[in-house]
Amino acid sequence: MDQSTKILDLPSAKHLEAHHWTVEEKIFRRKARILQQIATLNIPLKSGLLYKLKMSIFGPFMKEMNAQEHQNRMFNENKLQILKWHLQRYNQHDTDIVAQRNGFLRNHYDLLKTAVDKCEIIDLGFFRNNLKYLQLDCCFIKEMDNSLQKFEQLRMLTLSGNFLMQVPGIMLPRSLVFLELFDNLIEDLSEFLRHLPKNLRHLGLGRNQLKDDCLRHLLGATQQLCCLKCLDLSDNDMHALSSTLHALQNCSSLTALSLEGNPCSMLPSYRASTLRLLPHLLILDGRKILETDRQIYGEPKTNCLPQLIFQCFRIMGLPEPPKDKKNAQTIHVEVNFPLLSECGSVEEAAANQPPVPDADATGPEEIPKIAAKNPKKKGNKKDKKKSYFSGENEYDEQKELQNCWFKSEPVAWAKIMQFPATQVENLPNKSMEIRDTFRSIVPVRIVYLKVAPHSVKTKKPKGKKKKKDIKATKGETEEPNEEGSVGSCKKTVLKKVTIASFYCELKSLNWSDETEDFYWADHPDLGEKAIRVEGSLKAIDYDLNASTKTRKLASGRTEAEGSLKEHLPNVLTCQVGFGVARI
Repeated sequence: MDQSTKILDLPSAKHLEAHHWTVEEKIFRRKARILQQIATLNIPLKSGLLYKLKMSIFGPFMKEMNAQEHQNRMFNENKLQILKWHLQRYNQHDTDIVAQRNGFLRNHYDLLKTAVDKCEIIDLGFFRNNLKYLQLDCCFIKEMDNSLQKFEQLRMLTLSGNFLMQVPGIMLPRSLVFLELFDNLIEDLSEFLRHLPKNLRHLGLGRNQLKDDCLRHLLGATQQLCCLKCLDLSDNDMHALSSTLHALQNCSSLTALSLEGNPCSMLPSYRASTLRLLPHLLILDGRKILETDRQIYGEPKTNCLPQLIFQCFRIMGLPEPPKDKKNAQTIHVEVNFPLLSECGSVEEAAANQPPVPDADATGPEEIPKIAAKNPKKKGNKKDKKKSYFSGENEYDEQKELQNCWFKSEPVAWAKIMQFPATQVENLPNKSMEIRDTFRSIVPVRIVYLKVAPHSVKTKKPKGKKKKKDIKATKGETEEPNEEGSVGSCKKTVLKKVTIASFYCELKSLNWSDETEDFYWADHPDLGEKAIRVEGSLKAIDYDLNASTKTRKLASGRTEAEGSLKEHLPNVLTCQVGFGVARI
């Protein structure tokens, strides 16, 4: 099995109760641990720049790295010829390493050739007059300094993946047009927006620690952002949608905005309110806005609570359960959202989170064993079909009362079982938890139930009933129905079996997608990890009468070519989707 289909540090999805972040989210959350390790270090921007230059092809040429060498143009020309000779003889692996180390400079070899031709001594002064593109990603930079102030030609600057808490705008070059500060620790924008370059067109502040209190600074700086066309505020902690949009209303030049991954993007009125208050937008959260998206009827309510939606579109390929005329047999789907469950708070879920393994730790790391998925007994095909329903009875009344998994409506067995959408309601002030749910690993399990007849109709007697005639049946309750008869409403569960279980690694939901869809099949190559699907699984249509073999039509085409419907899979398959309510 491919290692990418496994999640090695988790128990079986069937038993996953605690909250777990996705692999991508864990990488971002390691920043806090790394910050503690470098707390005593002072790493300014200039140190990061010199480190990058030292590791690049500029390292042997610069005065700052070769102070003991005599620098002149002839000496540098000789070194350039030696470098060119080596570069021409590198294999593909070495060429990729050179490209990786010099990627922070655009056209690095041409830039070096220009430096050798023009300068007697190559130092930082050359870059101040010639550098137009600079990318200092993941350099552990903690402080901004004035080392870039005199870079008169610099137009594009990227400082993603660092540890910057403050970026004073006065320390940025005035020629700057593109500025990307993704994945830093910026909380305050007051100093940043006060002296921002006036010609700035792209500003990326995604994945920082911006909250609603930074909006007042953004509102006061709209005049300085008169040329801004693209603003990225994604994956921050901004809750107030109305205040955010009003702060950007005066920025008439803005055509592209990203608020995806903020708690405010989980609100039902997110799309409608954004397009109504910012009609000049052309792109929202990386998706082009169509004319049909702008058709908003009435004024959207901004005080609607967020609502998370789970839907199992269909289950296919499940063998028919053994016939039982006396008892009812149903299939339903259960999904666990620990951050939204009433059984535990966010703090409790975080406490149950296993520690992130330290990359610097010595010694082999023990990997917890995963319980075998859907164990099947060896035998003939008939035994294999029965194995889905012949497992041990998992029903326990006390455990069911404590079960916090959200359940879909039960349905009877069919070749294609479809389920209505399940809406997780009563979530006041939980927009942050819903946002974090779309950064988490969500387990899903398919459950088989066998229940005794839940309604035994008896004729409702006229007049008053005596106490001695009222008999309470253990495990059942009686309520009158429309026909005047009395029937027990509480089901008596005879057997409960988890047929299958799998994981879904959720990502931030885009406003243009109704749901984020996943496909899982009981196949050894998939394991317990569902596949994220681009597009909508809900729109797929399957042919109930189609067989696995194709037959020739009169026209010479096969049956599959003449039909737009998909064939039913021959293995257990489940298709699910996660979304939020939208206006």
